[in-house]
Amino acid sequence: INLARSNRLLYFRHTRTSTLEILDEEANLASVVAKLLAGRACSFHVPEDLDGSDDDPEASTTTISATEDELITSKTTPRDLSSTLRTLDRRATQEFMEKGIWILYLAAGILSWTDPDTDEQAESPLILVPVQLHRASPRDPYELRRVEEEVVFNPALSVKLAEFGVELPSIDEEELEFISYLTECDRAISAHPNWEVQRRLVIGPFSFHKEVMY
Repeated sequence: INLARSNRLLYFRHTRTSTLEILDEEANLASVVAKLLAGRACSFHVPEDLDGSDDDPEASTTTISATEDELITSKTTPRDLSSTLRTLDRRATQEFMEKGIWILYLAAGILSWTDPDTDEQAESPLILVPVQLHRASPRDPYELRRVEEEVVFNPALSVKLAEFGVELPSIDEEELEFISYLTECDRAISAHPNWEVQRRLVIGPFSFHKEVMY
């Protein structure tokens, strides 16, 4: 299994157009996971530019007035949100058409950890929920939906943590409860005071099929 820093499953980093973080309180993040696992779709809140311009994201002022069912993301302008959603949709579709594998996932929970051997800092997704960005036509807004792939625990992280004698709890999709599971993970890493289980949701491309086959 690829354990190098190039593996996004172990050393996750945000990029401008290929990752999207959902911002909300812990309870609401848990609600998003529950909706997706139940087969329900989630819509995205489009940030409003008060000055009516997308040309200068640094200069424009935005406001958040999302409804209860809308996902608030890390993107602060309509242009940035639209560009990121299109990029993620195109990349996931292309990989599936060319290779027959699904790479778009919602990373539910992030482990912030330090390599005891090198003192390197890292962030790694915990639960990977397979999702798609769906819209009926190019003029319609995107919705986030679950796809018929298996919800898994990050396989690369499982192998890496075994080197340090750390074993995180396994997951059962039918009984998965986001907050409770992350609380179990808190207990599993309690011997490492500099490690932290972060309550975060991030949409991005993650590929582990080659590692699993190998």
